[in-house]
Amino acid sequence: MIASGAMGSVSSSKSCACAAKRISSSSCSEQNGSTTKQESSISISSSTSLNKTTTTTTTTNTGQGFYQRELPVGCIAFASSEGRKIFEESMNEGNLHSFYPLIEQYHTQSEPAYCGLGTLVNVMNALKIDPKRVWKFPWRWFSEDIFDCCVPLEIVKKEGITLRQFSCLAKCNGAACQTFRPQETSLDDFRNAIIESIKSNDLESKELDPSFIVVSYDRATLGQTGSGHFSPIAAYNAKRDMVLILDVARFKYPPHWVKLEKMWEAFYPVDSATGLSRGFIIIKRDNIQKEDQTICYRVVLREKWSETLSKLLTFTRAITENYTQKVQSELDKSPVDISKFCNSIVEVLSSSIYEIMEPLLTIENNISEEMKKLWNQNMNNIFTDLRETQIFKEISKFEKDRTKAIMISVLMVSMPSQLFEEIHLRSAHEKIKAPLDYVCNANCCKTILESNINQISTQLRALLELSLEK
Repeated sequence: MIASGAMGSVSSSKSCACAAKRISSSSCSEQNGSTTKQESSISISSSTSLNKTTTTTTTTNTGQGFYQRELPVGCIAFASSEGRKIFEESMNEGNLHSFYPLIEQYHTQSEPAYCGLGTLVNVMNALKIDPKRVWKFPWRWFSEDIFDCCVPLEIVKKEGITLRQFSCLAKCNGAACQTFRPQETSLDDFRNAIIESIKSNDLESKELDPSFIVVSYDRATLGQTGSGHFSPIAAYNAKRDMVLILDVARFKYPPHWVKLEKMWEAFYPVDSATGLSRGFIIIKRDNIQKEDQTICYRVVLREKWSETLSKLLTFTRAITENYTQKVQSELDKSPVDISKFCNSIVEVLSSSIYEIMEPLLTIENNISEEMKKLWNQNMNNIFTDLRETQIFKEISKFEKDRTKAIMISVLMVSMPSQLFEEIHLRSAHEKIKAPLDYVCNANCCKTILESNINQISTQLRALLELSLEK
């Protein structure tokens, strides 16, 4: 049964945002939303059960912040004697298949408000998704600073992310997501989703298609300090109906077992940033199998996602106005002149393309020769694949800077046509991008050009989904 108090409560604005509040060195109090809790000592339990805590070590607060927190009653530490017993039971039940890939990539969030990004690092690396971007040359790997395609990292560091933004970030980086809030599903459905996800990681499965469950929940409902938080579910115990939470804030709480019904209750408190409850996400690899191609460009996101979409709409409206002036006729009474349309695109975007798109690498003196060589090779490959297309030929008539012509062409092919509000220009846009758009939405991106178009298109579609969701 869902606790009656959970339905009407409102938690602080975004996941982990409360944890990002500054800790005062003079009072050594932890800020939790609008409340402040004075703590002169912190108890660290080495063995916790549902009913009692034993072998407790007390660490006195010395004015240097806090060292961990004691798990509340109802949350059982993974490494405690009871936690190990539950783990053994789950192993005997065959409910640990998700645990192994997740624990292999277990990650601690690097900033107090990075629980969403830290969870993404854990699950994306566990799913073995290639980020298509170099982490530390020559290695490609997910780290928190890669997840900047939907929300600027500066904003995430202050505010955290919402459930919808988590999904957006995952989709931008090669994952498929299904998001559920408690009002849209049931406790039984949640339990079944966990069981199915665990089965999907069984190495003996004939059709191995791994997925993981990520929960976005209210810590206070579990008796923990703080409010919104993200973490993955790593295991299930059917006998006790409990799940193992791999808490990515390991500096605060260790991995722990919690009753499934209690986790379900923790979905209900409303996130004041969205006015919606929290929930859970099923995350897996998307069904587009990309070749080993590097991502070179992305949409610039220095503001919130809504402001980025507003900027794109401003440019498409300017293109429409520019084109209307060129043809000096009503758009619905004559066919679109493709050449003049592309001319309008160039006139609007030539001076602004770097406001919308940016390269993921700039050739500077302090980068290695290997990176310079790889970048130049990638640019030549993109140009080779693009130069014979209709859209590039038209754009190049009016934009003589090859780099800008490439970037404008890639953006036009990647951009959803609905960003053009005038129906005739929307149709013209669909026509000129159709050949490449078809290839890049097929089941495989074989060239670096296709991979880059697919990446930018995915980012823009994810941003549009954010704007359309209620």
